[in-house]
Amino acid sequence: MMNDIALNSDVYKTIFQTVTQGILVVDEFGIILKANPASEKMFGYDKNELEGLTIEQLIPQKLRVKHKDLRKSYIANPKTRSMGIGLDLHGVKKNGGLFPIDVSLSPMRWNNKPTAIAFTIDTSELKKKELLKNSIQLSLEMITLHKPLKSICDQICSIFDSNVSDCKSAILILDPKQNLLYNLSGSKLPSEVNKTIDGITIRDKNGCTCACSRTALSKKETILTNLKEDYSCKAFEKPRFDDNILATWSYPILATTNDLLGVFATYCTNERKPSIKEKALINDLIRLISIAIEQFNTNNELKANREKLQNYSSQLEAKVKDRTQEVAGTVQKLVESNLKLEDQMALAKIARNEAIAHQALLNAIGSNFPKGIMVVVNTNHTIVFAEGEDLETIGFKKNELLGLKIDDLQVFSQSQLLKIQENVENTLKGQHLSFQTNYKHKTYSVNSTPLFNEDIIIAALFVYTDISSQKEVELEIIEALKKEQELSELKSRFISMASHEFRTPLSAILSSADLLEKLRELGLDEGRVKYLKRIKSNVKTLMSILNDFLSLSKLEEGKIIVKPEKIEIVSFITELTGEIATMKKEGQTIKIDKEVDQLDVVIDKKLLRNIFINLLSNAIKYSSTGTEIQIGISHEGSNLLLKVTDQGIGIPEKEQLNLFKRFFRAGNAGNTQGTGLGLFLVKNYVTILEGKISFSSKLNVGSSFIVELPINQKHHEKNTDN
Repeated sequence: MMNDIALNSDVYKTIFQTVTQGILVVDEFGIILKANPASEKMFGYDKNELEGLTIEQLIPQKLRVKHKDLRKSYIANPKTRSMGIGLDLHGVKKNGGLFPIDVSLSPMRWNNKPTAIAFTIDTSELKKKELLKNSIQLSLEMITLHKPLKSICDQICSIFDSNVSDCKSAILILDPKQNLLYNLSGSKLPSEVNKTIDGITIRDKNGCTCACSRTALSKKETILTNLKEDYSCKAFEKPRFDDNILATWSYPILATTNDLLGVFATYCTNERKPSIKEKALINDLIRLISIAIEQFNTNNELKANREKLQNYSSQLEAKVKDRTQEVAGTVQKLVESNLKLEDQMALAKIARNEAIAHQALLNAIGSNFPKGIMVVVNTNHTIVFAEGEDLETIGFKKNELLGLKIDDLQVFSQSQLLKIQENVENTLKGQHLSFQTNYKHKTYSVNSTPLFNEDIIIAALFVYTDISSQKEVELEIIEALKKEQELSELKSRFISMASHEFRTPLSAILSSADLLEKLRELGLDEGRVKYLKRIKSNVKTLMSILNDFLSLSKLEEGKIIVKPEKIEIVSFITELTGEIATMKKEGQTIKIDKEVDQLDVVIDKKLLRNIFINLLSNAIKYSSTGTEIQIGISHEGSNLLLKVTDQGIGIPEKEQLNLFKRFFRAGNAGNTQGTGLGLFLVKNYVTILEGKISFSSKLNVGSSFIVELPINQKHHEKNTDN
């Protein structure tokens, strides 16, 4: 553990002030004692403004009450560890905004008191990168599925617009015949801007060369950071100033042959250049656009060539009919020969362009395949293709795998190699396999398919997808379902218990009322008194049950306010014992053992009353006639000890773990009245008062409950809603 000397040394002060991680030093009550500049910046506070706040103020509202219990548990059992493993943790800024965060905890002692150091890291940028990667993957999938070119370009523009907040983008496609740039995608730009940049002439007759035109002419990027001083196209002045466009960046979209395909244009509301990170993003997006446009052009060229060949064939057929049979035969042979040659040349060119585009697409898909691996194995069981993000993660390198046979993969055991060989062989036989496998603490979903060349299987494709996170979600769903079932059981038990507990007193009240009416007619006042007492007793029972339900409601809604006041505990407990003594069964006695005759405490009188009455009334209800109930009052250091011991029915050992759960009643409670809420409320009241409760019990011998509470609650006043 760190000590006071270390924390105050010059070296640690320098580290504390300059480290990029947030560092918070918190005491056992959750008060922030120290906060470094990184944490103040992270949470949006001024210098020294964090000190004196509670750590719960930096946590989302719905988790604050639970966090207090977790904090106390950590102080009681401190160790260095990460916080909230497997969970998405969030911090709360001074302005109320939430942001994702990673937290590590480390214990230390300061001024000889237990404290904890929280190391915090803002993971907002990491989340943003993950979202960007998923968006790029979606664009690749759209290209692979031959989605409309405009839809693909709209998706790419959306990626840029969502990652560069002060810029909007557009994709302009080149029409080489008319030497014009047409706006294909720029839906988020103002309509006037979209209209102005649609149909830009690469070289304007009037000498107007906007940024897009300059880029198209030079095939180089054009960065204009101040359009007020550097802009030569008058046609763009009005939309530029009306829509507060102050800078523009234009980048050429080039084919693999270095021919111009179009321009990627951005329009910025601030006078600035693109950052290094923004340039990298733009280059990645331009590569995607280039692949999509080349695929689109190749498809159009193929379609046009097919139509041209069909028209040419029809024309030749018409000419042949005008010739004589002999000349027609000769010409037909020559035409057919020429057609075959031209068809072969056209098809060869199309195939070559398509192969280039497909190879570029395959390489892009493979290298960006997220959370997985793609592997192709030929009929000799040799690896001929291996790509994917997880290759290096699990310890493989592409160059080391290519050309290896399955038997040469020494990282696998013999049994694993046999299973891999079996899967490859079955796929090469035409089977489509789907299974799961584990490797290095990761779970992969594996799908295989045979690859054909003219109805002949030439290789087997295996796609490994990392589903580790989905597996964790499945476990969380199962756990949530289990909790839902437990809640359903609680509801059923509550309905059954409430029906039974209300029915008995109400029946007694109804029958007593009927008898009172008859006794009034007979003039028997003595009997009427007896039944009036019976009605009062059952009404008190109903009020007790309703009070339990109301207390439960207030507790769950966080509406219990702790109001400490000074009381003399010995006379307070003696007075409460006298009030509840009317519940005693025949022959029962209550004995009070007090360590001192007088002891002043500062505590919430109402909550203490509820705790004591619940424990004493339980002792009376579950004890037989003629038994003794003992009450102990003592103190230990700064804590008050209250002990209630009975000679009752006891609690079965296998049910003791559930004793403080809501609506729980032991199996041996029989017909004894009760809601199953008393000890649940006692446990929560004790926790609110920052105390502890323990018990010991033996079946048919009795039970003993000990409540330990701080004598002075003055500095712990609080509202449970906070």
